[in-house]
Amino acid sequence: MKKTILIIVLAVLCLDFGARAQDKPNITALKIGDQIPDITINNLINYSGADGQPAASVKLFNFKGKLLILDFWATWCGSCLAHFPLTDSLQNEFKDELQILLVNALNTKDTKGKILTTLRKFDKSGISKFSLPSATGDTLLEKMFPHFSIPHYVWIDQNGIVKSITSADELTRDNIIRFFKNNQAPVHHKSDFDPTRPLYTVKELPTEHLLQFSMLLKGKIDGIGGGGMRVINDTARGIILHNRSLLSIYQSVVAGILPGLSENRLSVEVRDPSKLSFRASKENKTTWESANLYSYELIVPPDEMAHLYDRILEDMNRYTPYKAQFEKRKIHCWILERSGHTDLMHTKGGQYIDALTDKVNPRLNNAPLLNLCIYLNKISNNAVILDDTGYLRNVDLQFKDSVVDMAAMKKNLRRYGLKLYAAYRKVEMLSIKDK
Repeated sequence: MKKTILIIVLAVLCLDFGARAQDKPNITALKIGDQIPDITINNLINYSGADGQPAASVKLFNFKGKLLILDFWATWCGSCLAHFPLTDSLQNEFKDELQILLVNALNTKDTKGKILTTLRKFDKSGISKFSLPSATGDTLLEKMFPHFSIPHYVWIDQNGIVKSITSADELTRDNIIRFFKNNQAPVHHKSDFDPTRPLYTVKELPTEHLLQFSMLLKGKIDGIGGGGMRVINDTARGIILHNRSLLSIYQSVVAGILPGLSENRLSVEVRDPSKLSFRASKENKTTWESANLYSYELIVPPDEMAHLYDRILEDMNRYTPYKAQFEKRKIHCWILERSGHTDLMHTKGGQYIDALTDKVNPRLNNAPLLNLCIYLNKISNNAVILDDTGYLRNVDLQFKDSVVDMAAMKKNLRRYGLKLYAAYRKVEMLSIKDK
């Protein structure tokens, strides 16, 4: 007998659970142009049904034939409350064609008592009571129209179609009249930014109005390019350096601040150089890159582009474990000078050719002298090369022998009135140290 009773009780419980499960509609997020489902909104306050009697629930389709505006709010939202007098007056003016339904979601943490107290403050003593109904503890409408900021307005037409999602600025008498006359909903839709994400990571950000921005991320990021200059509205506004070692970023700073051949103007004086460059590391390359590559972006106002690389250096000093600054240092350099006044290297024109690495016919044709300095840098084991020639024209240089070292280069350059020699000079260097 006891076993039979137990089975009956469990069966009743299962039936009850099944009924409750069916009461929960399958809600998905809606967008403009979607048809709203005919769900029941419960826990209403300040609402009267078709018979004029207070009602605690209503089906959304009951509002068909009217413009339905959902107004998501909270008692702690000052902007929401500031618009209540306007929305209440609009409701009273267009009561036969319009229904504004306040929606206080469960996640606002507002209690029903607090909501009632707040709404009563908008009663006009001796004149009229606040007319807008409000859903309390809502979870369904919140899922249908997810958002991060309030007030948040959803415009639904007489046929239950979502027509617009706006901020408070669009809720005006003129816009409502325009809707009734032309079925034209506000076209300026609300941009709803996720406050848990950095602002620049959302697609809605109006970058054309961005004045200043910087971001530094550590670790390799797959699927992005190496970078370049940031251009906004056809104007250079910043720089992009993606998946770079810190040493590479510092080299960009040096190249930007010291014009010409300056990539070796770096003095690394840190305890662990392997954090700055993979070349100094014994780790697997993939492992090293995942921990030690950086991606950096900077946007500045147009009139600050002249100081772009100073800003990069400031950010590196602020957000990395290192302190880098330019200092005058006396170091071993290779100096390139002219040995006379006769111009023996001026180009005769023709095709641009840079073939200094050619073992049979090394040459430059109609190329800047900077190309020679870059090659000197390579064969000198990355020494600092100083071009003291002051020569700005393009040159033609033809060498008989392969020039794979500085001794051979010195010999070949003499016939063009160029002198190459080693010396100690004081030059600007970027010194990188641990903080």
